[in-house]
Amino acid sequence: MKIGGSPVTHATVGQPYSFTPEAQANGGTVAFSVENRPEWATFDTVTGTLSGTPTAKGQYANIVITVSDGVSQAALPPFTIEVIAPDEQAPPPSGPVPAPTPGAVTLQWSAPTQSVGGEALTDLAGYRIHYGKTEGALTHSIDVPTVGTSTFMVENLEPGTYYFAVRAYTSSGEQSALSNVLAVEVG
Repeated sequence: MKIGGSPVTHATVGQPYSFTPEAQANGGTVAFSVENRPEWATFDTVTGTLSGTPTAKGQYANIVITVSDGVSQAALPPFTIEVIAPDEQAPPPSGPVPAPTPGAVTLQWSAPTQSVGGEALTDLAGYRIHYGKTEGALTHSIDVPTVGTSTFMVENLEPGTYYFAVRAYTSSGEQSALSNVLAVEVG
């Protein structure tokens, strides 16, 4: 029994949040459970999806998702979701643009220069790429902690359709909304 995936650890008030772990069972039926579920979220015991729309900012700590096949079980390490208000965000970078590379996707985006409030953006710390095989469940994330970078290659992807979005984050931990989601076929 195995469970994996990188939980999305930031959310924004009024914007949907979703995370679905990946599980490998030794056979039979599996069931998921969650400890310390945020009150704004629902949990699907069949898929392990934690989703919902936060209504207030705050931190929701020590969330643990477990999968069991009735014989053995596995759990993700505890994680925290920090919910921020929309006006605390840096603006989102423009959507990623794919560049063709077999087994990989190169994403490109434009760096934001102003905060949502119109002030000069002085504490941009990097970008977070979210991706997955379902548009509504971008379950993987990669941090790109380099401000001067506006491209990144995601490698070792199996063939299929992947969905990507990018967000900016600041040195104080605030982050923008996700960019538009882009579908890319990997051959």
